[in-house]
Amino acid sequence: MEPLIWLPSLRSSAGAVNFEEDVEEKRVRGLRCDEVKEATRHDEAITAVRVALTFNKWDRKEVLAPYQKVKRKLSYENGLLSKDGKVVPPESLRAKILEETHAGHPGIVRMKSLLRQTYWWPGINKMAEQKCRECGPCQKSQKSNPVSVMPERRIPKPSQPGQQYAIDITGPYFNGHSVVILVDYNSRFPFYLDTIDTSTRQITKWLDTVFQVQGLPQGLVSDNGPQFTSKEFESYLDERDIFHYTTPVYAPQENGLVERFNRYVKTGVQAFTSAGTEWNKGLDRLMVSYRAAPQEDQSSPAEKFNRRPYRAPWQPNLGRPQRRRHVPRWQLNHGKLFDDTIWTGFSVFKRGEKVMTKLQHVSKGKSPFSEPKEIIQVLGAYTFRLVDGSVWNARNLKKWKEAEEESDDQTYLLHDDPAGQFNQPTSTTAAGASERAGETTPRLLPSGVFQVIL
Repeated sequence: MEPLIWLPSLRSSAGAVNFEEDVEEKRVRGLRCDEVKEATRHDEAITAVRVALTFNKWDRKEVLAPYQKVKRKLSYENGLLSKDGKVVPPESLRAKILEETHAGHPGIVRMKSLLRQTYWWPGINKMAEQKCRECGPCQKSQKSNPVSVMPERRIPKPSQPGQQYAIDITGPYFNGHSVVILVDYNSRFPFYLDTIDTSTRQITKWLDTVFQVQGLPQGLVSDNGPQFTSKEFESYLDERDIFHYTTPVYAPQENGLVERFNRYVKTGVQAFTSAGTEWNKGLDRLMVSYRAAPQEDQSSPAEKFNRRPYRAPWQPNLGRPQRRRHVPRWQLNHGKLFDDTIWTGFSVFKRGEKVMTKLQHVSKGKSPFSEPKEIIQVLGAYTFRLVDGSVWNARNLKKWKEAEEESDDQTYLLHDDPAGQFNQPTSTTAAGASERAGETTPRLLPSGVFQVIL
């Protein structure tokens, strides 16, 4: 008989098993250890896995198939099933875990990283992606044509956390509040100040509270805003022997680290505002999600900055296993590949689909998209008529993703046309005449693909 494989218990730094009763009384965002154990005892799949591990019989293929592939990494201990030290929650609690993890709208990549820190179950990545794609606030807060480009930095990265920071101000938002951002250049750990007063005196007062705990840095990077170029601010840095780097005028990409984080904050504010979350609560969850999300080297900004494990509010107090530190070279160079590449994709729209229109002159913090509207007519390669009678170009439309979408036989491929040669809308009269006559109009796109407009 093949021997059973059991993993060692997860223990804290004090050596105590975190699955025991000493953590069961601590409530974590409505999820308790005893609640997980109780649901585990009534879960059919986990019960079958426990029996299979005990007697080494994996005969129930329809239930055990997803677990049989990883059976050597599974263990059942203290009422919980785990894989490589990560808890396998029962099916009845997985939706709740996804909801709590996505409360800060961290995005697909960060949400999967946050889940994999503590949990594992069959299809966890697919469920996380579906949760993010079907989230209405997340769809409204995204760009029409998202582009992931990071500029080449001229400022070298320090070797230790706390040596150099980047500072900037984002806002004011719809409620009159602004957010002062301070990001560590080594670990990317962010500090923030939610304030209405963005004067130099208010900012230096807040910096004192941060530096009293973290210590004085060697350098500070900022743009040429009036708060950072005033004599009062320069005097503040000189007294503390902090070197001040300023970026060139009208070149925010030179301070790309904090500018990229500002975009993350703006997108997150739009998402939790659309979801109806309170300002303070949404901003706190937004920052926690960023601090806790693992980066390319599998460590979160909070872990690298504080040099200790970081437990987020949605993680039960079950201890942390030792994670694999080896990362493939291509994964470490993934960020550099995006620095040199700008990706633009195709837009696909169908008659009957729902889309959101790009709004103009929207206040910061508000969603830049309208409510979803149905496409009732295709007027040209890039032009569509919506249910309210308005006519829109594809560049100002964004597809609305339903939980379950019905397929349509007619798909229109919208290819990039930098020269604008083929980006001319077909007249409504001609399109209507062709439709009534039942004729088809072939069209040659820039890539050499024929398009048939019905």
